[in-house]
Amino acid sequence: MMVNYPANADDEEFIVGGSFADSTSDAQPTSMAFFLHRIKLAQLCRESMDRLQSVKKCPLQTVYQLVLGISERYMSFLNELPWFLRLDEETPTKHAELATQRPYITRQRAVLLYGLYSRLGRLHRPFVSRGFTDPHYATSHQIGIECAEKLLQIRRMTAVGNICAFGGSHSVDQHSFNAMLLLTIDVMARPQLEISHRRRRDIIEMCHLLRDDHMRVGRPRDGISRAVGLLLEIVQSPHKMKPLGPFQDRPTSSVVRISLSCL
Repeated sequence: MMVNYPANADDEEFIVGGSFADSTSDAQPTSMAFFLHRIKLAQLCRESMDRLQSVKKCPLQTVYQLVLGISERYMSFLNELPWFLRLDEETPTKHAELATQRPYITRQRAVLLYGLYSRLGRLHRPFVSRGFTDPHYATSHQIGIECAEKLLQIRRMTAVGNICAFGGSHSVDQHSFNAMLLLTIDVMARPQLEISHRRRRDIIEMCHLLRDDHMRVGRPRDGISRAVGLLLEIVQSPHKMKPLGPFQDRPTSSVVRISLSCL
């Protein structure tokens, strides 16, 4: 697919006749920067889907090698993002200063990264459970968990900052719930780890956040709301957190029931 990219320039830089003075580097924040990178992400997503469709009937290992290759392209895209479109905790002062000058970039960053991490996590999701016990799929397990944590981090940031980046999107709620479900399975598989205690607290916090959001917009009984309630019951019950044995690489029936209830 061929795409003609617009210039990375602010609206004020355009002059009469449709031209503009100068196009800045893609690494510079402008009113067009987000849209440029959103177009690039869309192109990457389309190319990825086309390639995955071409190996639907191939052996699992062939599919998985392609998944790893596509994953590397997503990671390259992430690593090449300019600083103002990253979740960079090392530059909070720069982000704060930019937010006063261009407040819309905070919302744009959340939207772009949520789209990126949700797609990368979805790419690896079919192989995450295998990664619990099979080292061959350890990469998918690691990336799947990391993406789930990033999705919840972005969702918390938008809630705390009252950014309203997603406007009550059902799709975003679905991705958030899937992230919580994956982290719950990981916590249930390895409850003795210290990081599992933090993840458990994060899941509980996000369950309350989603449930409150749905109550506020008058959707207290839809599928995801019911599933969140069931998930919260499991996460808040420590006796249900038991390590998986060597052959128990699948989620418990309770978690499966929850995942089906929100479809």
